Amino acid sequence: MTEELKEQIRAICQEEIAAALQKRNPMYADYADVPIYWQPMIKELLDRDILNGGTPREVNATDVNLTQDTIKACILIKLYIDQKLSEPYTGPAEPEEEEEDIPTLFSEERLSGLLSDE
Repeated sequence: MTEELKEQIRAICQEEIAAALQKRNPMYADYADVPIYWQPMIKELLDRDILNGGTPREVNATDVNLTQDTIKACILIKLYIDQKLSEPYTGPAEPEEEEEDIPTLFSEERLSGLLSDE
């Protein structure tokens, strides 16, 4: 196999791998490319200069340059922080009452109607 043929095969493989990755985890270069259901949250992150796709705001204020997985992570973190900041922090949460354990839920007394021979 010649070096030229190896380079051609390598280039084809790289193109195919890049296409498969783009299909599975697309890159959103700009705000307009982001799915509409995420746009309001991404817009807020862009407006607050929390998110920047690598281009100065003066040059391109809507530059995102993030993959779908990364945007999902940003959205989850944003929602978590928004929820946490909406309530004043009062320290660690008190432990909730324990629920009935499984043996109590399935006691003979509760199941007596099912277990009778009648």
